[in-house]
Amino acid sequence: RNCEEMCSFAECCFSLGEDGENCRDENEQYCNEMNACNALGRIPAQDAGQSSGDEGAGVGAELHVVPFAPGDITEICSAESMSTFAGRMRCDDACSVGECCALPADRGGCREGNEEACRGYAPCSNLDD
Repeated sequence: RNCEEMCSFAECCFSLGEDGENCRDENEQYCNEMNACNALGRIPAQDAGQSSGDEGAGVGAELHVVPFAPGDITEICSAESMSTFAGRMRCDDACSVGECCALPADRGGCREGNEEACRGYAPCSNLDD
C-alpha cells in the first residue's frame, strides 16, 4: 500500500488525462525516476482522479496502467531479431506487459486510458506472424 501511495503522485506520467495528455514531457527526469511504479501495473482509482460517481470506478476500484514500451522495442521485435529463438523470446518478454492492449475491453483489455502507451507496443504484432 505504501508503494501505491507514493506512486499515486506519478500517475500523470503513465496515463492520459481528459485532454489526452500526460505530464511525462514536462517532467521527464521525474517520470523516469518513477518508472518503478510501472511494476504495480495499476493506480488506485481514487488516486487517479476518478470520482466515486464514475460508473464502475468507485472507491477501491483500480485502473490498469500500462507502462510505456522500451524505446528499442522496434529493434527487439524486428523480423531479423525474431529469426532466432532467443530473439523471439526477448520480443515476447518485452511485449508481455502490453498484451492487454490488444484485447477487447470486455476480455481484460486496457487500451482505454492507455492509448499512448499501447501505441508503443505496435511492433509486438510481429509475434503473430
